[in-house]
Amino acid sequence: MQAERPVCQCAVGYTLGADTRSCEPTDQFSCGHVGSSSTSVSRSAVSPRSFSPINDTEELQNFNDTTLDEDLTDYLYDYDNLPSSDPQPSNNTTLIFKRSVRSAEEAVSDGVTEKPLHSSAFFPTFSTIKAVVDVEERIVGGDEAKPGEIPWQVALMYRSPAHDRAQPFCGGALLSELWVITAAHCLIQADIAKRVFFVRVGEHDVNRDEGPERDHQVEQRYIHRKYHFDQSPYNHDIALLKLTTPVELSSHRRPICLGPRDFTENLMRESRASLVSGWGRIKFMGPEATKLQKLAVPYVERTACTQSSRDQVTRFMFCAGYQSAEKDACQGDSGGPHATNHKGTWFLTGIVSWGEECAKDGKYGIYTRVSRYYPWISSTTGILIN
Repeated sequence: MQAERPVCQCAVGYTLGADTRSCEPTDQFSCGHVGSSSTSVSRSAVSPRSFSPINDTEELQNFNDTTLDEDLTDYLYDYDNLPSSDPQPSNNTTLIFKRSVRSAEEAVSDGVTEKPLHSSAFFPTFSTIKAVVDVEERIVGGDEAKPGEIPWQVALMYRSPAHDRAQPFCGGALLSELWVITAAHCLIQADIAKRVFFVRVGEHDVNRDEGPERDHQVEQRYIHRKYHFDQSPYNHDIALLKLTTPVELSSHRRPICLGPRDFTENLMRESRASLVSGWGRIKFMGPEATKLQKLAVPYVERTACTQSSRDQVTRFMFCAGYQSAEKDACQGDSGGPHATNHKGTWFLTGIVSWGEECAKDGKYGIYTRVSRYYPWISSTTGILIN
């Protein structure tokens, strides 16, 4: 009897090549690629990467995803021997030096005068990348990203009377022309829920207009229904933003790939390192980066991860980073992408979520495990995930 041969699969936006082993992009701006094309294109809301999502906003807000939540728990493999139960982590208002939200006042500060720790400092992060005080190398062990090098990176921005330019308070990742993924706590902490903010794509230097930047208003926010800030500010720390107008894709503005889920989990665990990025603080409670920063971080096995944290690391989270080297994400980077490369294509593997300080000895960065939310992402956005 002839043994069954494995069948290769490709992410949406790609097709299996003639060799039946490689995937080839089907679009000029297929997800996860970094290209040099100077042209741009605006596609329809329902792209080749999407099916028709629920159209009625009210219906989508009240959509009962109980079945999907059961799937979220039951149909996924238990990587890292994850426990079958999902205990709620405690509310750590007493745990000092959590990566805090970057407030309106902090976002417009020059980083010279430090303020006393606010109670928000005890909550998880709007993470940033910890950095050295160097013009070219702002992140400890990392670098300033080149313009267009991370084209799926977006900035959540708001304006303040205290500053003449809009400032980022969190990051995010572009999933399609109309959808951005970020951390739920970005939309809750620091009164962001009460503020008018917008999404900026194609950003590099927040203090300069360089050309590729485009601003988009947010039509609707979708926070995962299992996220409860008062119970735990970082369990199920995931949210989706629907943009009012589609992003005009270009070499500086293109989406990152999702899935397939098993492939994504294995890729994250087996890769030497993944990439995190953002405009957050360049050191704990220090000044913010003005240019996009990037840092390669290795995956941390779950045993080491849980033992390093005074707080609960649930199965919807994972650790990445270094035990002793001063390399990490920090305040201001929250919601940004944890991306992993496979043969030249980048996949979203996590969302910057929280950590105890930044690059603290013996501590790691904690990220939302994106593959655990594929049913919810797909049903909300209409984006197909193989």
